Amino acid sequence: MNAMHPLSILLVEDDPADQKLIKMSFRDQRLANDVHVVGSGEEGLDFLHRRGEYADGAPGRT
Repeated sequence: MNAMHPLSILLVEDDPADQKLIKMSFRDQRLANDVHVVGSGEEGLDFLHRRGEYADGAPGRT
């Protein structure tokens, strides 16, 4: 039987207050997923394609 691994969530949101609110909602729902936060669509694409500051696989802010 294969062990299940939780999926990571990429949150693309430029407003820090909204980032906090969304992360609080995830916590309230007891989601165990890792949440990576980036502030723009371009940064989100860089994260997904491991470009720029994410080239070495460094995660976004959690």
